[in-house]
Amino acid sequence: MGVLLLTGALVNLVKYRMDDRLAAELTAKIEKARNEKLLSEYVGKE
Repeated sequence: MGVLLLTGALVNLVKYRMDDRLAAELTAKIEKARNEKLLSEYVGKE
């Protein structure tokens, strides 16, 4: 019974860590795209 509880806890830990990592990657990708858009608009105004 204890092994099942530990396995479940480990699965949840891995799942939440992967979710956090994916969320951080998505945020970084959105910020990069926004910065590139702002830069291209700034350069394009010249």
